[in-house]
Amino acid sequence: HLSRATAYERLRSLELKLGTDLADAEERTGLHLALIAYGLGRQTVGSRVE
Repeated sequence: HLSRATAYERLRSLELKLGTDLADAEERTGLHLALIAYGLGRQTVGSRVE
């Protein structure tokens, strides 16, 4: 379980580390797409057959 206050603290910490405003929908969408692309890249690299 995570308290609401802790969740907001962690989100604020992420904002500071990433230099972004998570209240901005375009920023969130960009971060979401970047995470999807990163995940897809990791799957592709890990599934190579040599």
